[in-house]
Amino acid sequence: MNKVNNPEKKVQDKLYKYGSKVLNAKIDGSAKALLWFYAYVFNWEGSVPSWYAQRKICALTGMSQSTYQNKRKYLERLGWIEVLNRGFSETCLVKVKEGMNDPEYENMSWAKWHPENEKKDRAASLAKFLSNSPQALENDDSIPESIDTDEIHEGSRRIMDDSGFTSW
Repeated sequence: MNKVNNPEKKVQDKLYKYGSKVLNAKIDGSAKALLWFYAYVFNWEGSVPSWYAQRKICALTGMSQSTYQNKRKYLERLGWIEVLNRGFSETCLVKVKEGMNDPEYENMSWAKWHPENEKKDRAASLAKFLSNSPQALENDDSIPESIDTDEIHEGSRRIMDDSGFTSW
């Protein structure tokens, strides 16, 4: 079968592309888990929202009802989901969207390890190295005495290590 015309492949591609955005989003981890759930049960082919009941979502994600409600509101506030129905008379319908990063994310202890932040740190290390070493761009391959070689080697290892970087 021609893979270009395979509708299952197209749906999988949509989920995969959205999943990559979720993976790299700077949002709370529990909220990200809930968003993954919503993305997984969202009907990508027909753009039909998730219709799972709160208790079932809590059971499947391992969240308490209060955590679920807090994280759902958090995702709504950041624009990652849109709740179309709510209340006791109708099932809650949730549509996934592309939201924004949490402005408070950078205050978290793990934020420094986010691939986007590591990339910025590598660029800053290179800029610092180059600004402190004007001779670095000259043709002379010798190391000036005023440069601490341990700092150069450590800095270049950080600059060259892109093992944690995820490319789009």
